[in-house]
Amino acid sequence: MYFTIFHIIALVVICVLFILFLILALKEERISVIISMVGLNIFVMTCLAIFAMLSIDQYTKKARIENLNYDRVLLNESMVFFGTIRNIGDYTITSCTLEMKLTNSPVEKGILDGNIFKQKGFLDTLKSKPEARSSVEMEFKIGTNLKPSESRAFSVSLPYPATFRTPTYHYKLYCH
Repeated sequence: MYFTIFHIIALVVICVLFILFLILALKEERISVIISMVGLNIFVMTCLAIFAMLSIDQYTKKARIENLNYDRVLLNESMVFFGTIRNIGDYTITSCTLEMKLTNSPVEKGILDGNIFKQKGFLDTLKSKPEARSSVEMEFKIGTNLKPSESRAFSVSLPYPATFRTPTYHYKLYCH
């Protein structure tokens, strides 16, 4: 179930505010003002509800990645990340999305290569040359319906470009 008791309380408060502002708008005599006030009421309360749901999710639905490791698979030029996701909150998590970013770090830091400052003319912009990527970013759904204190194993695979020499990885976890 997506909604916690906090979601329900927030929705009830927003509905009460909506009704109060609707009653206030209906006391107006001009139809054009009533229509604009009702439209504005719907817009503001919808935005408030969306913001409230996202804020409540951020503080009630918490998870953590544990034992994150990786292996490079040379056969298909990929990097496989594996680990465990654990629900550390008090409420069931509907789904968790892992955003992985693999970045190619320079071998020698602090030394600039002159090749990055290439001059390009108008005709060079028309030619389509494949450029080496410096990062790979993907999102994966790694956990669904996690009960409180429950943990599950996961593994995800990212492409590993041949131009990468010393990659570093970063991740963000989004749960709702």
